[in-house]
Amino acid sequence: MILALFCGYSVVGGTPWESEFGTYWAATRLLISGLNPYDPATVREWCTAHGIHFTGPLHPPPFTVIMLAPFAALPFHTAARAFFTVNLIATALSAEIARKILGLHHRSLINYAAPALFLPSILPILFGQTSSLVTLALYAAILSAMRDRWAWAGALLGMALLKPHLWSITGLYFLIRCPADQRSRFICGGLAVLAILLGISTIASPDSLTQWLSTSARPLSWIGASPISSVRLAFGTPSNPYPQWPIYVAILAALFVTIFLSVRQKTQGIHLKTLLATLCLSVVFAPYLFFFDLCVLFVVAMHSVERLSSPFPRTCGSRFGFLFLITPWVLFFSGMWAKETGIVTILGLFSLLDGICSPRQRPPSSASDAPA
Repeated sequence: MILALFCGYSVVGGTPWESEFGTYWAATRLLISGLNPYDPATVREWCTAHGIHFTGPLHPPPFTVIMLAPFAALPFHTAARAFFTVNLIATALSAEIARKILGLHHRSLINYAAPALFLPSILPILFGQTSSLVTLALYAAILSAMRDRWAWAGALLGMALLKPHLWSITGLYFLIRCPADQRSRFICGGLAVLAILLGISTIASPDSLTQWLSTSARPLSWIGASPISSVRLAFGTPSNPYPQWPIYVAILAALFVTIFLSVRQKTQGIHLKTLLATLCLSVVFAPYLFFFDLCVLFVVAMHSVERLSSPFPRTCGSRFGFLFLITPWVLFFSGMWAKETGIVTILGLFSLLDGICSPRQRPPSSASDAPA
């Protein structure tokens, strides 16, 4: 994390690294000015006028831009450093919540070293992405669900709607496993937050929702790092080199897998091992993905670090966990990180083979470990 601190301040200070925050900052200012933040030409022109590197058109929903509005009130480099600091804090808080999710009662240096060991948890900080904020909201929702606070779980998932494709299967798993008497509270919590966010963004810019829907209706034509992108390329033809149908197949497969995992579970409530598997599968079936989005799997990385540092004999799962930790670094330094995430996600799934908790550490069974 110290390395990320120094590198990040260098990145947002204007080095050749491409920070995504520039596009967010420009789009937010455009929306506040009453212009279309989803028009690539307008955003590019604004970035060029302010000396900001244009990384591509904006795709997140309008409330993403609204949530970043406080940063748009600052000059770009000041705003970038402030956003970097917020991302750093979000990553640290995610590490603490991940510790509670895994039931690790004792804080240790090795637990908090996990963000530095798992490269995708550092990249959102360096590149000015919102994935760290999504991870924080998602982990807080998971912890709330594990403690039967379903209204809070729904509300926090509403905050994580910045990138819903990163936790789609986990969200469906929650909906199915939620107790019947709590399901309405879970749904209403999420809908309430969504309504508030959409209401604020509509008041700020009445045309923003229509502009976003128009942008979202276009086919996903860019090649990301999602396993689905590789499938689309494999089944491409000269007339249609990047077909859309694998995305629809992935959606149906995600529904089937979610229902299968939920029905197969014999115990009541949320099963931790199944929960982490749904996180990995959400990434596998995501229609589009970039390498820094893998930060949502940080809790799986912490599990792998804990297993490797334990005194118990090495198992098949712990060996896959070791590969899960080092493979992102190998892909990054070999230049393959921008186009491939499937192998990392599969290794994360295999690292769960031996169960999620060691015999000496179990998930909290009471509210004694609840945060103040």
